[in-house]
Amino acid sequence: MGRIIRKTLLAALACLPGVLYAQDAKTVLDAASTAIGATGLNSFQVSGRGFDYLFGQAYDGDSAWPRFNVSRYKLTIDYTVPAIREERTRSQAQNPPLGGGDQPINEQRQVWALSGNYAWNLNAQGTATPSGLERDLRTAVESRQTQILLTPQGFIKAAQTANATVATKTVGSVKKTVISFTAPNKVKLEGTLNEQNLVERIETWFDTPVLGDTLFEAVFSDYKDFGGVKFPTHIVQREAGYPVLDVVVTEVKPNGAEPIEVPENIKEAKGRPAVEIKPVKIAEGTWIISGEDYHASKSIAVEFRDYILVVEAPDSEERSIAVIDAIKKIIPNKPIKYIINTHTHFDHSGGLRTYAAEGAAIVTWSGNLPYYEEVWANPRTIRPDRLSKSGRKPVFEGLDGNRIFSDGSQEVVVYHYAGNFHNPGMLAVFLPKAKALIEADSFSPPANPSDPTRAIPNLVQFYGVVQRLGLDVDQIVPIHGRTVTLDEARKVIDENKDAQLWKQ
Repeated sequence: MGRIIRKTLLAALACLPGVLYAQDAKTVLDAASTAIGATGLNSFQVSGRGFDYLFGQAYDGDSAWPRFNVSRYKLTIDYTVPAIREERTRSQAQNPPLGGGDQPINEQRQVWALSGNYAWNLNAQGTATPSGLERDLRTAVESRQTQILLTPQGFIKAAQTANATVATKTVGSVKKTVISFTAPNKVKLEGTLNEQNLVERIETWFDTPVLGDTLFEAVFSDYKDFGGVKFPTHIVQREAGYPVLDVVVTEVKPNGAEPIEVPENIKEAKGRPAVEIKPVKIAEGTWIISGEDYHASKSIAVEFRDYILVVEAPDSEERSIAVIDAIKKIIPNKPIKYIINTHTHFDHSGGLRTYAAEGAAIVTWSGNLPYYEEVWANPRTIRPDRLSKSGRKPVFEGLDGNRIFSDGSQEVVVYHYAGNFHNPGMLAVFLPKAKALIEADSFSPPANPSDPTRAIPNLVQFYGVVQRLGLDVDQIVPIHGRTVTLDEARKVIDENKDAQLWKQ
């Protein structure tokens, strides 16, 4: 993913050539509204198909986000509420299934919705559940309100009610019109019109814990007329330079949107609760630090004579601060000297910078060092974190093969195991005395043992590594999912022996 920062900067720089000249905003916006039929449009429903991609889950630092087929895409927007409902039916696209996202998947239906200030998702059983955060850790309300504005009509409507600025930019011999404004949810947007006054691009920036200030682009092409409304029949959205959505629109129903009603249980929900951290001692000097939060991710703290070693910094600075505070209560007066990073996916690395601000050295696969050094150099002006405020230079320690941490009493062995479809830099952490093996994403046991386990190819590869290393393992401690025995892992493999196992 070392190309992320380069692709992001190139995308931003592409907008710079040319000279900007101020224009009368109302005249330009009225013309654009007329061109796309926004004036009398209160709602619409879009159908299509294409691909989506999982942000933050690339196989390695030079890969795009993993791609999935979207056989059915349906987007409903009501500008009057405002409200949005997005539905996708998706399936496996890439073979082998490189990267994150519980690959391979057969068929998965996803539904996200917003009405007013209520945001919710539908689970596999069709039950509405409150949505607190998106994958990139923005609030769901903010993110989905912004998605409404990232449509051509939504952008122009919002610009007409905002204090928008309009300028003309000439690139070579082509004239472009640039519209900029700040939305009511404080998100800054910039859109580009072509010579026909059609919106061809909308850009904004948002913050992610790993990448810092991150460029979002929505690109529109192949406009067609649908009952007096001109709408693009090809939409591509990109985050950090790589696509996250690529849809061919097959049908648009202007002012024919189905109503988006807030489910009663969502109206009664009190929002996302604060993260509650629950340390659980699993061996002498070793605690699982977890909580019932949005990812149910774990960190593991290991006490040594003079310092603390922590395995994994999931999700965000918010999460890491809560974990660090809990660790300091159960192990007072000792510094956190090391933080072990199992791999680069954002839900496993989003809190690393918080530990670096504490002075902890980041132990990760040596192949990750150029990636972290590059993306951590990104600006962080939208939401400065502790590390950017501290001025401290992060310390990385690359690992190849294995590394032993020991003080004569406590011992931890970190192994790099290559060849996993999930990520090339996977690290597993073994506690010999506790006979516990900590791993991430090779095996994420479901809460109900009778539920199917995904990503069988990754489990098979991981189990083979454990066997080759000859580790005496009683329990597997996954970063996601419940603690299980090695026998349960073998049983899952046996039960799925006929599953397709991809080979690179």
